[in-house]
Amino acid sequence: MKKNNMLKALALMLLFIGLSSLVFSDILPEGVEYSAPVAVVVLVYRLIGLLSFAYLVLVFIKNKKIWLTWEGNYFERGEKLSWRRVSVLPIIFLAYYIFHLSMILTENINNKTFEFDYTSLNLGLLVEFYLPLVFAMLLAISLVARIPDKRSAWKILDVVADIEVEHVYMTVLVSLVFLDSMTERLIWDILFSPVHSEAMLDLVYADENVLGSSDFISLFGNILLVFAILCVLSFFIVKGIQAFKSNSANFPLSLTTSLLLAFVFNSLIQAGMRVDEGPMYYGYVVTGISLFQVFVLTLAFMFLYVLINRYMITTAVIMFIFGGFSLGNAMKFSVRQEPIYVSELSWLANIQSLLTFVDIKLILLALFALLSLVLLAILLNRRFFKGKIMDWKTRAVTLLLIFSLYFPLMQNFKNLNTPDEQVNFPLLSQYVQRYNGSLLWRGSAKLARDKSLSYVWLKKIYGKAMEEPAGYSQAKIEEIIQKYRKEADEINQSRSENIADQTVIYILSESLSNPNRIKGANLSDNPLKNIDLIKASATGGLMYSNSFAGGTANMEAQSLSGLPMVNYSSNISTINSDVFPSMPFIPAISNFFPEKIALHPENAANYNRNTIYKKLGFDHFYALSNTDKADILINQEKLDGYVTDAQVYQEVLDKINPAQSQFFSVLTMQNHMSYENYSGSSSLTAVGEGHTNEQNKHLQNYVRKISDTDRETKAFLEELENMDKKITVVFYGDHLSNVFPIDYPSLKTEPFKAYQTDYFIWTNKGNTSNKQVDLNSAEFAPALLETVGAKVSPYYALLSNLMWELPAEYNSALSTQVSLSEAQQERIEELKIIQYDLTSGKHYLKEDSSFFQLDE
Repeated sequence: MKKNNMLKALALMLLFIGLSSLVFSDILPEGVEYSAPVAVVVLVYRLIGLLSFAYLVLVFIKNKKIWLTWEGNYFERGEKLSWRRVSVLPIIFLAYYIFHLSMILTENINNKTFEFDYTSLNLGLLVEFYLPLVFAMLLAISLVARIPDKRSAWKILDVVADIEVEHVYMTVLVSLVFLDSMTERLIWDILFSPVHSEAMLDLVYADENVLGSSDFISLFGNILLVFAILCVLSFFIVKGIQAFKSNSANFPLSLTTSLLLAFVFNSLIQAGMRVDEGPMYYGYVVTGISLFQVFVLTLAFMFLYVLINRYMITTAVIMFIFGGFSLGNAMKFSVRQEPIYVSELSWLANIQSLLTFVDIKLILLALFALLSLVLLAILLNRRFFKGKIMDWKTRAVTLLLIFSLYFPLMQNFKNLNTPDEQVNFPLLSQYVQRYNGSLLWRGSAKLARDKSLSYVWLKKIYGKAMEEPAGYSQAKIEEIIQKYRKEADEINQSRSENIADQTVIYILSESLSNPNRIKGANLSDNPLKNIDLIKASATGGLMYSNSFAGGTANMEAQSLSGLPMVNYSSNISTINSDVFPSMPFIPAISNFFPEKIALHPENAANYNRNTIYKKLGFDHFYALSNTDKADILINQEKLDGYVTDAQVYQEVLDKINPAQSQFFSVLTMQNHMSYENYSGSSSLTAVGEGHTNEQNKHLQNYVRKISDTDRETKAFLEELENMDKKITVVFYGDHLSNVFPIDYPSLKTEPFKAYQTDYFIWTNKGNTSNKQVDLNSAEFAPALLETVGAKVSPYYALLSNLMWELPAEYNSALSTQVSLSEAQQERIEELKIIQYDLTSGKHYLKEDSSFFQLDE
């Protein structure tokens, strides 16, 4: 037994040598070659590879009996070829081709030019290679089975291992994966691809495109690692299939099922984020995207199998959770062009609000399908795969293994921008870094499509709110304070007002943006004609949003704090959830006011608002739910399911106290998607060029709704004019609606228009300023102070200079397309240092710092 085990190990080693000798012939991309010494080594290695295959042939001959079975009756029995065993071989080949095909389709999810033809589906691999190979193997088995026993008893076979048929299945599976060109490309790209599009290959002799000895050693080591992993996985997959056939729940079956489900949900998750776009220099996705996400999902699924320890129930739980997640992710991406972020899991606590954003019929259909699947699994659990999967020792070892594999992930994402502090885990560490120089700044949605949604989630879970800017120190903070104290003094020489002596009302108007700016929109009238007149008579213009058809909470957070989204790490998806909770304090414009009121006719817990407004010291948060009982809004007039703007405005009027200065943060809901219905009084018509009838219906309903907003906003301001209290209104739309898709032809040619909304800053005691200027949401506070002639703190002196000197688009979804001068970049760096100290730094700045205070 011991001798045979050693011979099996020898056979496995020779299998690696033989297969890897073939890999070294094909793995180099075009234009790269081995150095002369390495080329000699590779040539010798290939000769050894040939001898290795010769030994494996002897193993095949010696173990001919694994393909035979006894047949016949008691009197006439004989050994015959077992077609049941032999037939498994073509099944393995076919199954692997299907897997290979799924990887091709996953890699080309975003390839709009992809066609289903012989070449793109790599049918040549199946027809020209696998089929002949299968026939050759079947013929070889048939011929070897006919060799008489006495001819097979050669002395040389004494040093050949005895194996079982399952070992052949494992060998075939390992060989198919190992020799796949996609595996070769995976190893090469992850090891030697650059981290930036402008960089060369990560080779020692990159200038000469030569693979030297040190790079060859690294390549060899990683090829060996991949082979070892494939051997282990193949072993458990074969054992898992055997357990499935024998109705036995065990560790191999759990691992095999985890891998299968991981591949399925990897494809579904990535397919749900499909867009038609051209290739990057690395292709349509980063090589290794499926491997990485399958690895992460497999760890998660195995953890559930260990935790629940019942096969059918765990499988049902995985299918229910990840089936629902895949559907929800696809639905969100279709509407907002972004996936579900980890911070948005808080919505699960507000199911009622969540359901208002999606088609209830689709939700019910999906729930029915998923619950039916779960019910079926539970019923089958009574008959199939009964009992516990593992004993406590196996569970403990499995948990330890899961943690050991997860730890490098956690550590490497914690130190994403400091590679020297990462755990050097072969292939995984390289994948985490590959192409980041060209990808991270493109945003989370692009990163999720090209490096996997799992990558984005891990990055957000373990990443920092901001990366430390160059020159950050306490001394630099003090230098900036002194600089902008002088700037504030200069600005304040021409200003006499104190912002705290009046009432300020911030109104975020949900999804308000005039579609008449979009080429292809044909409207019977201007739906925002009153707002346009107000804009022209006061400070007004266009606001640049950070998102398309979404990102409301981020516009809200920036308008209050003045801290621009563009400076945060790409980890950040929702400021209210990802940044503000961990800040010691938030430098909000509302801090100057003695009474602060928030009003949002929806669930107060959405986007963590109830927590954030409490942290900001707001006295009241009026909402429909999840707020103080006394602040619950009741008897609200609604339009197609959402509280009307007229009702919101009346609530604000009722809460204004002319005897006291107040700050209002108001967020409307009337114009929120969907636009399936309209039951108001507007008769405007709207048609979009190239729109379907359904799209035109949505467009027209949207236009009519914002027309109602236009009318009610004019009436609201008229009411404010009659009040004996100076009141200033900062009114803005948060983003364009999705009635025009992001890939609408005119938005492709004029992309900035997809992120333009309308705003104005108006006062009820006469507008002394009618400055027409474009802003972003982080600039509303300094614009407000300028409009009313109010004095500034050093902090707002810094924000004012940024507003005056930088184009508003620098803090928008298309910030990377904005060119800045050296002086402009210097201003941004100063704000970055302040913003970093407030969010992720050492918090040298305190809430009572003179930097945030107005001089008396």
